[in-house]
Amino acid sequence: MTRLTRADIAGLGPDLPAYDGQLRTLLGCDLFGLACRAAGRSEARARRRMAGLTAAVVPIDSGQGILPGFAATVEQILRHLACPSFVTSCGDVAGLAEAYERDADLVLLADDYRFIALALRTRRVVDNAAATARGFVTGLELMAGGLRGRDVLLLGCGAVGAAAAAALLERGATVGLFDLKPERAAHLQGALAAGASDRVRSDRVRSDRVRIEPELPQALARYRLLFDATPAAGIITEEHVSAETLVAAPGVPLGLTAGATCRLRGRLLHDPLQTGVATMLMEALRP
Repeated sequence: MTRLTRADIAGLGPDLPAYDGQLRTLLGCDLFGLACRAAGRSEARARRRMAGLTAAVVPIDSGQGILPGFAATVEQILRHLACPSFVTSCGDVAGLAEAYERDADLVLLADDYRFIALALRTRRVVDNAAATARGFVTGLELMAGGLRGRDVLLLGCGAVGAAAAAALLERGATVGLFDLKPERAAHLQGALAAGASDRVRSDRVRSDRVRIEPELPQALARYRLLFDATPAAGIITEEHVSAETLVAAPGVPLGLTAGATCRLRGRLLHDPLQTGVATMLMEALRP
């Protein structure tokens, strides 16, 4: 999973109302609405489903990815979304036991490898990488006014990138894959073809709707819709940004230079945690 830093989440909780305002300007909906759309739920139904529900966030105290304040920040996001929640007083196994003993309906916890939400009543497991991908693809779709028939350049073919590619195809986009390791892009292309539905023949997915882009500068010059799922900083520069460029960037750190970010003002969706956590919650609410 992405290695967040203390600076990435500092002040995130108190800024959530302001972030809602930014999203309304950019997407036409707030964080709650974005997550509901990503999870395929109506806002009214999601609010009814949350009534009487409690979420527990369990700090994990072992491993290399320990981040002070992470659990508290996740809990602030949940509360901002009107989900009653608490951080367990203990971490690790003791915290998981505490969540169960306090009758939590959802448990959120992260280690070096995965960040998940466990729906204890329905036995559903929601992975943050997949939820983040769906949230940001939905955001890109809202910015672009639809993705059907559009070309999207996907940077990074890891867990978030793979889930994003599948979500982009579901929305009718054509996807260009770039990864610094070409074998990862080739593997993802094959996996997407193998998983194609009966309505779309695998060879068509491979040749027409999923292509590998071997050179990043040339690809950035051609595509106007970008999905940055890499942990690389500054790979998208000002010269790659046109008046039509739209970017959804769940990757941390942000892959745009300061000049590119300035040119993209009003056409960039990026946050370190909010969209992923919100989408996790909405997907975990499914019966």
